[in-house]
Amino acid sequence: TPQPCKENPILISRFGSGSHLMSYVWLAQHNIKPSDEMFHVIGTLDKALDHFKAQKPGYFLWEKYTTMPFVENGTLARTEEIPTPWPCFVLCLRNGLSEEQKDILLNKFWPSLKTTCLDLKNNTTGSVEAIASAYTLKTEKVKEWFAHTNWFGECAIEKEIKKAETFLLQANQLEKSLPTNNYLF
Repeated sequence: TPQPCKENPILISRFGSGSHLMSYVWLAQHNIKPSDEMFHVIGTLDKALDHFKAQKPGYFLWEKYTTMPFVENGTLARTEEIPTPWPCFVLCLRNGLSEEQKDILLNKFWPSLKTTCLDLKNNTTGSVEAIASAYTLKTEKVKEWFAHTNWFGECAIEKEIKKAETFLLQANQLEKSLPTNNYLF
């Protein structure tokens, strides 16, 4: 059972980040009530690696494949995997955009993004090899990563939004529930 505390903190990139919010998921799985003293803002993966290389204690929730080389070389030890209960990346627009700005984002950028995601997933641009090189991974591991990733348009976004919102409300990371159409265009 994990025992995070000030002396044995959960390292996060920043409050409100993926590493911070996934810590809430992890703590909930272990029936541990979070408190701010459990968290230490470390910033980046490189700074977390420095933390552990200095033999300092702590927990670190980060993406499985980007940390894989450090697990393989012994710098980090993977003790658990915590699947994200929501999409990791979504396109968000702020309130107050002009109709012209919305049109550009939704009718030009959005279709281009969808095409890029499909090209990435289908490796039409050599994406597997590029990512393998950038993250020091074997191409087989990148292919595995892609196979376990839900891609653009592959999930019921309204359901995913409500699932994420419900958890974040329970974790006191959101103040109130909003109608799904507040999140969607």
